[in-house]
Amino acid sequence: MSEVDKQAFAAAILDPAYGITQRLEALQKTLDPLWREAEEFLNSLESKSANSTTRLNTLSHRQAREVIEEQAAAITDMLHAAKQVALELCTTKVTCANNGKHYVYHPTSKKRKKLNKQLHIVQNIRSHLNYPVISSATSIEEILQKNDRNQSLCQAISNLNAFAPDHLKEDTLQNQVKGVETHIREELARLDKTHSKECHQRARRSQQSKVSKHPKQAHKKYSLVLAKTGLDCKL
Repeated sequence: MSEVDKQAFAAAILDPAYGITQRLEALQKTLDPLWREAEEFLNSLESKSANSTTRLNTLSHRQAREVIEEQAAAITDMLHAAKQVALELCTTKVTCANNGKHYVYHPTSKKRKKLNKQLHIVQNIRSHLNYPVISSATSIEEILQKNDRNQSLCQAISNLNAFAPDHLKEDTLQNQVKGVETHIREELARLDKTHSKECHQRARRSQQSKVSKHPKQAHKKYSLVLAKTGLDCKL
């Protein structure tokens, strides 16, 4: 990360418009009493025999495990939000992780390929719309009749009619192309948004599992991340 990016990121983190400072303040407000309660519990163990094991079962009158997992999720969400700010503001470059393969569920990948193929057909037709022989036509039948020698265009129009929404099929070719392209791009955006959300949820569950299994390592990692961003938080 360049020095310019570091300064821009640090300024954005402190900017209330991004909501990171509000999340941190809410975390500190919740974590401070939990920290004091846990500290009191540890101090109380000094007067007890080391031969017996005493577990911290409750925090803030709730199950300790439940409270810890809840706070770990809140910290993970805050870090994810900070990451999104960094991706928005800082210079990025594409890397070929996993040899350039991007794994998605097969049904989603299949549907995305189908939509991209349809988008290619629409763009192929759109590239012909400014030709006088097409722009002057008053119906799709007339376009097909005047361009019967252009087999690729006729096939593309036939394919368009097969996957175009019903409410667009009676419209002009120009409006069909515009409407179908908008519809396909919206579907692609929805698929990508859903996939991104699922990836974030899987990553968060994985992180929560790591926090539960290795709390000390997680504590150290989060402390280092917060220190690098110029923020400090008791965990």
